[in-house]
Amino acid sequence: MSASPGKNLLLRVNTTGSTFVTAGGLRAKQVKRSVGKVDITSADSAGRWQELLPGAAVQSLSFSAGDFVWLNDAAYQAFRSAFEGGLMLVCQLVYPGAGYYQGNFVITQLDDSAPFDKEITSSLTLESSQLPVWTTGAPA
Repeated sequence: MSASPGKNLLLRVNTTGSTFVTAGGLRAKQVKRSVGKVDITSADSAGRWQELLPGAAVQSLSFSAGDFVWLNDAAYQAFRSAFEGGLMLVCQLVYPGAGYYQGNFVITQLDDSAPFDKEITSSLTLESSQLPVWTTGAPA
C-alpha cells in the first residue's frame, strides 16, 4: 500500500440490503489486527523457553475512532440501534487505493461528546465477529 493520508480511511456501514453509507468524518482512528497465542511450553521445553503452537490462536480485527463526526442520520441510527440492541453490523473499512475489509462487527463502545462551542462528536470501538474479508480495489 502506498502512502496515503489517514483522513482517507473510511468506515462504511450497511444500512439496507446491499447499501453501504459512509458513517462519518474520522479524525482519529486505529485499525488493530491481533492474534492470541497458544502456549505449549512444558518441563521438557529446551532451556525452559516458551513454545507456541502456530495457527491455533484466535484472530481478531478491531477498529476504534475518536472525535468522530456523523455525516448522516442513517449511519448514526444504524450504530445506535445496533449498540442498544446488542446487534451486529456489516461494515467496511476502506483503504482508498488499496482495498477494504468487510465483515460482521459488534460495537463494544459508543460515546458521545457535546462541547458547548463545537459539534457533537462520538468515539466508538468495533470488534470483528467471524472473518472479515479483504478485497483489493474499491467497494461497489
